[in-house]
Amino acid sequence: MWPFGKKKPPTSPAEALVFKSGEAFFEYQCKFGHTTLEKDKGIVGLILDARRHFGTQIAVKLQDDRQVAAVRVASDDGGFVVLAQTPNNGDPLQPGDLVVWVPQTYMSELGNALPDKRAGWVGLILYKIAPELGSELRVLSRYF
Repeated sequence: MWPFGKKKPPTSPAEALVFKSGEAFFEYQCKFGHTTLEKDKGIVGLILDARRHFGTQIAVKLQDDRQVAAVRVASDDGGFVVLAQTPNNGDPLQPGDLVVWVPQTYMSELGNALPDKRAGWVGLILYKIAPELGSELRVLSRYF
């Protein structure tokens, strides 16, 4: 209803809503983005510094032909943490990077052993994305 109709989402990169940081974009996704855990349906995640969260020697581990990282996955309650990997090495991941994490399998043994049952989901990091919101997410790197 005029003049209070819904604003259309940006449709071009020039019209994209650019966030000040990956953390700001992540918080927005927790409040307004897709946060439902479904097999093979990607959710925005934020790469964490594993040194601070788990006491490891490095922030993101390079292992053979892939990277292993701690990821805070967007959820209605501000996110939950999983360990995830990329299918291949690709562009190096750093703490603060935004990614699309795709849950693939729920391991009940793992979920039941952890305080947050959602951490039992095992999935892959398939994309690194920009902290921008337009008609589509802007992909910076693909890991497949």
